[in-house]
Amino acid sequence: MIVTAKVEAPTPCADQRFRLTVSTLLLLIFLVSMLLSTGQVSAATATLAFNSLPSAQGWTYLAYGGVAETTVFSVDGTTLHQNTIGLGNRGSEYRLSGCVLNPALPFTLDIRARVLTEVVVGNPNDLYGFGFHVDIGGERYGIGLSTGAIYPPHADEVLLSIDNTQFHNFRVEGVPGLGYSVFVDNVLIVSNRTPDTVGTSDHIAFGDVTGDTAAEAEITRFVFTQGPGSLCDEDNDGVDDAHDVCPETVLPERIPTVRLGVNRFIDVDGDGIFDTTPPPGKVPQRTFTLQETGGCSCEQIIVALELGEGHMKFGCSISAMEEWIREINSR
Repeated sequence: MIVTAKVEAPTPCADQRFRLTVSTLLLLIFLVSMLLSTGQVSAATATLAFNSLPSAQGWTYLAYGGVAETTVFSVDGTTLHQNTIGLGNRGSEYRLSGCVLNPALPFTLDIRARVLTEVVVGNPNDLYGFGFHVDIGGERYGIGLSTGAIYPPHADEVLLSIDNTQFHNFRVEGVPGLGYSVFVDNVLIVSNRTPDTVGTSDHIAFGDVTGDTAAEAEITRFVFTQGPGSLCDEDNDGVDDAHDVCPETVLPERIPTVRLGVNRFIDVDGDGIFDTTPPPGKVPQRTFTLQETGGCSCEQIIVALELGEGHMKFGCSISAMEEWIREINSR
């Protein structure tokens, strides 16, 4: 008999409702705050450094017209400089995509920047030469900056007239599918704006994103955050890459080769909870999850600890599981 060590709430009737009391809500808030403080709940974060060009940090450089990256952008350790003036109608931007974006979760894009000068070289309706946005779920959330104003992504109106030749802190807070708000120096200037509909794949972008207005601009902070709960998890084992000790985990596991032994542990169904066979007439002595093992399956633990063939046949023993957890917690 194989018993999965899980607890499920009983549902005696189909129309049963869960009632959340104030005390329960406060307890949930406390538990989430504890998880955040101990690093067990993670937020996906993309932070730009200024000691190398973004292309060396995983960003993709896009030039509309074949202009070299180093012709447009440079860094000095504290600042990323953009200068597309004199290049004609040729936009140049950076994009970041991948599992850092989750269309089901809210996000924040926090930037400190300024636009020193600009020249209109194309469509006079695209009035800004530096902008940043998040495309997620077929919608665009972001703003564009000219020397004297802040615009929405398609520059169809002025959101705020402001001297952008001076550094300001710009923050976009979005909820995919609902809308976004814009803050300048922590002052709300736009609330619950409806995002534009776009046909692009999910990504974060910044730079001379229009090409119709060239600009000289500077950035000293760029941080995208989404979560908690937004996790890059390349092997889909439920453990985010930042905390995953074992990449390329295969679930469900391909063992046991014989049967799941008593008080042995394997994730046989791939749900992130190790299954076990308890002693006859008893409950399981222990429970284990992939979160506890750092995203490592029994197969991977066997290899890492150089365990014997018996573990492949019947699963990882309690002592092996506990030894592995101590090992990764001591790193």
